[in-house]
Amino acid sequence: MRIFVGDRLGIIKCVSIENTSVSFVNLKPNRNKEIIEMDFIDQNETQLIAGSANGIVDIYDLNKFEITKSINTNIDSVFSFKYLKSSNRVIVCNKKGDVKIQSLEEQIVEEEKEKEKEKNFQEYKANTPIATFNVDRAQQTLYSCGGKDNLIKVWDINTGKNVFSCQNLPLDDLGLRIPIWDRSHDWKHNSDNTFVVGTSYGGIRIFDTRVKRAPVKSRDILEFPVNKVTNSIDENYTFIGDTTGRTFKVDLRKIQSVNSYRESVGSIRGMSEHHSGDYLGICGLDRFLIVYDLKLVKSMMKVYLKTQMNCCLFSKQGFNAKVETEKKKKRKKEKDQGSNDSESGDEISGSAGSSEENSSSEQSSSSSSSSSSGDEDDSSENSEGSSDDIDRYWNSLGVINDEESDLVSDESDEQKKQKKVTQKKKKRRKKK
Repeated sequence: MRIFVGDRLGIIKCVSIENTSVSFVNLKPNRNKEIIEMDFIDQNETQLIAGSANGIVDIYDLNKFEITKSINTNIDSVFSFKYLKSSNRVIVCNKKGDVKIQSLEEQIVEEEKEKEKEKNFQEYKANTPIATFNVDRAQQTLYSCGGKDNLIKVWDINTGKNVFSCQNLPLDDLGLRIPIWDRSHDWKHNSDNTFVVGTSYGGIRIFDTRVKRAPVKSRDILEFPVNKVTNSIDENYTFIGDTTGRTFKVDLRKIQSVNSYRESVGSIRGMSEHHSGDYLGICGLDRFLIVYDLKLVKSMMKVYLKTQMNCCLFSKQGFNAKVETEKKKKRKKEKDQGSNDSESGDEISGSAGSSEENSSSEQSSSSSSSSSSGDEDDSSENSEGSSDDIDRYWNSLGVINDEESDLVSDESDEQKKQKKVTQKKKKRRKKK
């Protein structure tokens, strides 16, 4: 499974999730060509289209990792780019409110032919300032934009007419107007009527163009500004990222946070969900690409890519479990080999030490035995000669030996017993 990342230096990187390897689609850093958004042109994912901040749109061949076509939209400081698959066109917008739609068949034009080519372009002017821009996912016939003190408005791509204008919430308890600052919004996958808006005040608002202009549901759930909103494939949920790096999965039925993902520490700029609905890719200013397993609610990959990133895009390839299992087996083998090597080294050192100890003990025992045998011989000879002299000395003094003293002690004990018996007999006689 692969995920593509576009950064602020105009570099596009392809990261393999199974082995965390990084390959470069283009390796020509250019700050003027900051990557804004990316998308696949065909279903086979052989061509990738990317929009830059200088208004140039490049098409890459993913088999060769080369640029096959470039289109200049002639709009500077672009902050939003979308590819319209249904009509094979691109739509770009800058913060001044200039919106331009152009077909991919138009290549970079020369100065002499610019006037003739501009007749085929569609240009619109939206209300300023603009902080968020998006296109409906279902039919791709509507685009919407809004910003600070500028509620989101919906426009028809083909006619350029204003179709829907959002309305603010009613006044608060003090009779004050609710501040307006829409920072990000996204349309639902299977609907061209409902979209979710994230505000700079940590609020989530849901609009339905069929019901009313005011929000259908609204609630402030975050402490920090919402920087990115991406609706899930499951229409009951959406993912929001704030300026501190935290990401939340929100239940749109209650507008309540269900899960939180807190491994990122930089402002969230890019967010992409896999088409299976099991994985979520996140990137931002902390230079880390993080992929979460939505079922286990934990990160399965975290890669440092050295540059600040603006967008990420999941490929439709599934997760290759075989590669992951093989990788785990290799890690286990390496660990087992390392442990076996350490154990064998310990055994060798232990056996060497024990052999040295045994040899030293044998030497010491032999020396001690020899010394002890010599001492015993000397002591036996000395004891034989000296014992006779000692006995003679004690006999001359009239002292009793140990054997004689034992006999005397035995006799004295028998005499004491006889005395006690005779005394008892005398007492009995007296009583009678």
